[in-house]
Amino acid sequence: MLRFNRWLVLFYAAAACTAGADADVLYLHNGDRVSGTLVGLGEETLRFQGVYTAEFSVPWSEVFALTTDAEVDLVLRDSGAVSGRLILLDDTQGLAFEGEARQITLDDILTIAVPGLEMAAETPPDAAAEAAAAEAAPPPKWSGTVSAGATWRKGATDAFDAVTGVAVTRQWPKDTLTLKSEAAYGEVESEKNTQRILGELKWQHYWTERFYFYGLGGAEHDAGRQLDLRLRANAGLGREFIHNERRKLSLEAGVGYRREYWLEYDLIQERLAEDASRDARRARLTQYLGEIGGLTGLPLVEASLRYLRDVKQLEFDNDTHTEDSVNVHASSHYEQQVFTRSLFTSDLTFEPDVDDLSNFRLLSDLGFLTPLSEKMSLKMRLNSEYDSDTGGVDAENWEHKFMTGLEYKF
Repeated sequence: MLRFNRWLVLFYAAAACTAGADADVLYLHNGDRVSGTLVGLGEETLRFQGVYTAEFSVPWSEVFALTTDAEVDLVLRDSGAVSGRLILLDDTQGLAFEGEARQITLDDILTIAVPGLEMAAETPPDAAAEAAAAEAAPPPKWSGTVSAGATWRKGATDAFDAVTGVAVTRQWPKDTLTLKSEAAYGEVESEKNTQRILGELKWQHYWTERFYFYGLGGAEHDAGRQLDLRLRANAGLGREFIHNERRKLSLEAGVGYRREYWLEYDLIQERLAEDASRDARRARLTQYLGEIGGLTGLPLVEASLRYLRDVKQLEFDNDTHTEDSVNVHASSHYEQQVFTRSLFTSDLTFEPDVDDLSNFRLLSDLGFLTPLSEKMSLKMRLNSEYDSDTGGVDAENWEHKFMTGLEYKF
């Protein structure tokens, strides 16, 4: 087990080292990244409307780079008036126009005008904000991914494993709703050894561009780990520390409540116990038929009642043990673009119980995504989970799952 955990650390370290919606993006020298709509550039001042902010101004000297979703009209120092789309080219400012792309410096750009928009110098920002608020907001859009993977092996040992997942997100100006679900099934020698299903709902409300409040709820069933049901709810605060095209980092902290129902037997033990129960009931039936051969009246009734009582006692029942806890929730999310188009992701969660810090859950989800087309990608995941307290049943504390499959983005 220690050797496997070292490989987990090495995978994370190696990947980290290598490691929504259409909008204009403003990059500042201080590392901030703001998504929204470009208003224009004039007199060394850039006007920008953030997704979660009112229209604001920023000195052109504080801008590191700017990208636009659509073409804009520019006046360049050496080339005069051109129309094109501002892009990032090798992590520096670039311009795409007339079917070509080239690097430019911000000093080359004298003015920027957005077709259909006027520079807001003529319209006070407050008036513009009021006019925008008066207009009907466009309906929120759904986006998400669907993933699936499977392995099949036939030979000395026959095995089959499959996993599928769906994640959908809906965004409003200051709110984000995310729903996730995942299911897994596995067999070895035609005997079921994996049966897992989970669902999660998360709501985020942004107070500022980076700070937000979150609420999280989820349910999980994993018969292979003797977990009949886990219900949890968390709430807290989060902050996005890094948010740019190549890297993202956010941290969350809060409190939560968890209720768990642990099974006495896992899937394999359950099958063996059911077989033993069935054999015992058959033996008791044989015994009963032998007893009643010469019985009539009250003795027959008594023998039948004893048989029914014994059969009831011999029936298999996978008992559950319940655990309740209030816990602290601390988590991080990290993304790193690697190899130009690939993406490494890391989600870490630590949940110690408030009344006993030695009881805790530790979750790690490492992913590596390589695009195969505009919407299809190859995805590899290493998911690890540690439960220090398994509800008093004989279940493994550690579980590791490595999954490879395809992911479709919509």
